[in-house]
Amino acid sequence: MINIERALIEWLNGHPVDGLKATLDVPKDRPQRFITVERVGGPTGTYVDRPLVSIQVWGKTRADASGAAIAVRDALVQFAVDTPSVGGVSVQSLINNPDPDSGQARYQLTVSFVTV
Repeated sequence: MINIERALIEWLNGHPVDGLKATLDVPKDRPQRFITVERVGGPTGTYVDRPLVSIQVWGKTRADASGAAIAVRDALVQFAVDTPSVGGVSVQSLINNPDPDSGQARYQLTVSFVTV
C-alpha cells in the first residue's frame, strides 16, 4: 500500500508548485516559503486506505501563502493522475492558519485520498 506522505512529498518535489520544497517537518533553518505534509487520520484497511492529510503551505505573507496553497490545491488533481495507487482526491478545507510560535504566514489544506 502507498505511503501517502512520502508519495506526496516526492511528487511535489519533482513537480515544484510555486518553487516550494515539500518536507515532513519544519526545517531547522526555516526558509521563508515551503510545504509540510502530514497524515492526520483517515480509515485504513487491508486493500483500501482513505488517508486524511494536512498540507501546510508556508509563505512570506498571507497573500503569498494563500496563492501558493491554491496552486497546490490545483496540482493535486495531477498528482492523482500521475500516481496509479491514488483513486481519488478531495480537498476538505483550505484555511488561513498562521504559525502560533513564529507568526509566519501559513495556509492549510485538509485533503482526503482514496488509495490502494
